[in-house]
Amino acid sequence: MITNTQLRKNGICYSGQWEPIYFTKQSGHNNENIESRYAFELSEPYLAHLASLGVNQLWTRFFKGYGLAFEDSEQQKLRGLVERCHKHGIRVFAYCTFGTLTLETLLEEEPGAADWVAKPDFFNHASYFGYQCFRARVDYTSEEWRAYLKRVVDKALDLGADGIHFDNAEMSIGFEACRCERCTRLFREYLAERYGTRTAATRRAGMARYGTNRFSHVEPPWFTLGQHPVNQRKVTVPIQQDWVEFRCDSFTGALRGLADHIRSRGRLVEANLGKNENINNPYYRGLDYERVYPLVDLAFHENFDRPGFNRHGSPVCAIRSFKVADAFGLPLMLYATNPLELMESFALNPGACGLAGSPSDKDRQRQFAFIRRWCHYNTKSTSLARVAVLRHQLSLSFDGYYAAQMASDMEQVLQEDHVPFDILAASQLDRLSKYALLVIPGMRWMRDCEGAAISKWVKAGGRLLLVGEVGIRNELNQVRSAVKTIRTLEDFHRSGEMAPLFTSLVKRPFHAPFTVKAGKGRVAFIPALEHAAVPGTELSDWRVERDHLNVPRNADEVRAVLQELLTGEDQLRVEAPNHVVVEFRRREDTGEGVLHLLNLGWEKKEVASARIKLRWPGKAPHVRALRWEADNPEKLTVRQEGTFHVCEVEGIREHVMLIIRVGNGVRHS
Repeated sequence: MITNTQLRKNGICYSGQWEPIYFTKQSGHNNENIESRYAFELSEPYLAHLASLGVNQLWTRFFKGYGLAFEDSEQQKLRGLVERCHKHGIRVFAYCTFGTLTLETLLEEEPGAADWVAKPDFFNHASYFGYQCFRARVDYTSEEWRAYLKRVVDKALDLGADGIHFDNAEMSIGFEACRCERCTRLFREYLAERYGTRTAATRRAGMARYGTNRFSHVEPPWFTLGQHPVNQRKVTVPIQQDWVEFRCDSFTGALRGLADHIRSRGRLVEANLGKNENINNPYYRGLDYERVYPLVDLAFHENFDRPGFNRHGSPVCAIRSFKVADAFGLPLMLYATNPLELMESFALNPGACGLAGSPSDKDRQRQFAFIRRWCHYNTKSTSLARVAVLRHQLSLSFDGYYAAQMASDMEQVLQEDHVPFDILAASQLDRLSKYALLVIPGMRWMRDCEGAAISKWVKAGGRLLLVGEVGIRNELNQVRSAVKTIRTLEDFHRSGEMAPLFTSLVKRPFHAPFTVKAGKGRVAFIPALEHAAVPGTELSDWRVERDHLNVPRNADEVRAVLQELLTGEDQLRVEAPNHVVVEFRRREDTGEGVLHLLNLGWEKKEVASARIKLRWPGKAPHVRALRWEADNPEKLTVRQEGTFHVCEVEGIREHVMLIIRVGNGVRHS
């Protein structure tokens, strides 16, 4: 079977068949030709068409929570489909819901299934979106449900599936969160394990965090209409924080068990793990990408940040989603429904090139031919970014609005100023040696060990930009204090004075902007960002979304600090409109540079130009421009300007890929 590494490096061009016919009818999306359409999607002419486009992966309907017996007639079609697809070089993943059950049919087969679904306080069940009241969300703590889903998976794999595609992978939220006896018992055990009397360390942690080690009568957090979960902009109450962590652990445990089983059978795991990175998925859905992304081989993402412009005129795209996935080595599949979205997926996503449906227009087919021809310049590449942005799970979970807005503003400045950047999780600080600059924007909750690792890197020569309130609370939810022990009246008067995580590194208070040396490195501080737009306070304003993705009003201050910190690290400079997005990489097997120029202005049919300044090792490089609409690469004129090699690119439609190498020609993939 193909491995995760091979999967990524060979590239993925994918298509999907989501829903079984009975679900489509029951959810209100029926039409007069539905039976013949479903039959044709399994036919040889349709599969041959997908293969001609370059599709090498298909997920197909298998289990939607109705029951193994109820769905058996549809499931048995999988074996023949796999055989036909394999003749065309197409892998087949069996689509299985990982989040809902339809009890009206399932209970006839599994009388105990009523205990597998979430039991909220105020409702019989937690239903799925779109008023689909026949679908009940599952309780991920149910061992019986996990065992049943293992049977589903085994049936699909026995019928020949190359892997499993899990959909609807998220917990119910707010009022709909399960608070059954089992969840309550497990939550109490979770707290006792971490803060109870088990060891001296847990006793200290419990007293520091809660003032107690007793949790035998704790109830999961509850909400009221006056204290609505959507209105909770910051989670500072420890019991709520641990409820978020418990839910994330419960979901992760369920996914890990199934993923490990699938991999033990030599197959691949694919999962639809939700929405964009600014929704606060841990709080709302029990989804923490830092925990779940390492469990799967590839991910699907229902992205809201389609390429184009928001209502403020700022250029937006899925760059955050792609970079979070890339940090975990994951190909990320999105809905790529038009030519700009398809080239966005190719440019920013080293591993997957998107397709939803089966386009018949000639331009789309030429795009797929281009992707097939040149895919290894993407799939066999690594990032050349010298800037990393830290997105810290604790802060994004407990302080989603502030942390997500601060991170998004900083990322938007980097994106619009054509500064290549990566996104890191807190568990990836061992990668810091790759970067010249780490940006930590508004991450209020950070662990002591993380501060120590970052400080060590700075003292060895790293550069650190702190934006807003960073590291003001520790992992025990305590505000970091300047006075640790109060012995005098003067200490008492200073007892409210904070000492954020990096105070000992910079040896000064965080009251005003500064740039200071720290060992061989430097640290800069910007007290605040002046956001151009922020979420409101209504129930509908429950996330940082595309209209909030803007450079801050004090962007010039940010740019000046970035320029100072990146002195000597500007391997690449791009002069282009702010709606041109840059991705800078190196092909691993050949050493060639790869520069993607994605023109979001094409949403308005605006053609762009760019002036590229490169510092590239060795003698003057040869640069070729590759476009999907051109049959052959275009050789660009490269001239010397000081220490830079300079070239110009004209007529950028959706996308241009530049190949940079010393020596003539461009290798074909």
